[in-house]
Amino acid sequence: MANRKPIVTEVEPLIKHESAELEFLSWRTERLQFLSISKVCELTNLSKPTLWRLRRSPASRFPHPISLSPGRVVFSRAEIEEWLRGRMAEGRV
Repeated sequence: MANRKPIVTEVEPLIKHESAELEFLSWRTERLQFLSISKVCELTNLSKPTLWRLRRSPASRFPHPISLSPGRVVFSRAEIEEWLRGRMAEGRV
């Protein structure tokens, strides 16, 4: 029994691994937030028809929607925010 390692040293690497994994997962979920069409309208202060018009116009560079299921279309929050920052930089907002 004198040759056994303390349990603490055996568990510490696992705790550090789990902590790093949780940190990675929280980063991923922050990056993968979706917005409904209504939320995009609220965030951009644009109507639904204007959103779809912008979506069809290649010059607008408006983000493409993501189809989660046959009845559910969403937008990436990061892409919408990036588009808004680009519009502000161009002075179009």
